[in-house]
Amino acid sequence: MDCHPERSEGSAFRTSVALIVLGLLIATSSILGPLVLGIVTFHVSAGAEAQLVGGEVVSLFIVAPLAVIAGVLWWRGSALAPTLALGPAAYSLYMYVQYVVGPQYERYPGNNEYAFPLYLTLIILSWSIGLRAWRALATIPLPHLSSGTRRTLAALMLVLNVMFAFAWIGSIVTVLAGPSTSPAWQAYQKDQTLFWLVRIMDLGFVIPASFVVAVGLLRRAKWAVTLVYAFLGFEMLMVAAVAAMAIMMAMGSAAT
Repeated sequence: MDCHPERSEGSAFRTSVALIVLGLLIATSSILGPLVLGIVTFHVSAGAEAQLVGGEVVSLFIVAPLAVIAGVLWWRGSALAPTLALGPAAYSLYMYVQYVVGPQYERYPGNNEYAFPLYLTLIILSWSIGLRAWRALATIPLPHLSSGTRRTLAALMLVLNVMFAFAWIGSIVTVLAGPSTSPAWQAYQKDQTLFWLVRIMDLGFVIPASFVVAVGLLRRAKWAVTLVYAFLGFEMLMVAAVAAMAIMMAMGSAAT
């Protein structure tokens, strides 16, 4: 049964508008960047830019429309709206912090600093929408998850995040071991700030949170159900973005 995510019609309208604006600004960022118009260029290496383009494909064609759909559903009072909203909000917060902090402004040419107001707006919208969606999700009766569904979701989250953890830890070990011809070392030399930023965000926040949710599901904890609805959308969007980045990197390597 549908219900309004928030009590007042005014606050529901504001959240709906915020989600639609978030989706439109995500699309604007993707269109202005190297994916489409190339008006905004980033102070990163060619390899990092190829990864960025892959992520922007997901941002433009999946994340932005999903945010707009969540906004429309929120205004209509759908109980599905908070769950849909959390994915784009968390994804946007994760990505646009990297857009500001990750580039090496002193090393590579670019002009992405002029887009700082856009990224700042996206970041503020992301965390504010995330908070509203989390509060709304806590008030909505969530569908019961069967034991099989719990185990499947927990296994999926554990496998995905263990793979990422081993990949990131392996790359860190390679870097700490010193100069080599490995791809991890070469990537580190080209984009050191971005290298460490991605790893601290994933190993320090995203992966531990995923493990907590997965363990909670396996232990049949009530709080884990709310967390999995909140977290799974973000995980799936990130997997799609990483896959798109890998494809773009492979295409770039094949072209050279």
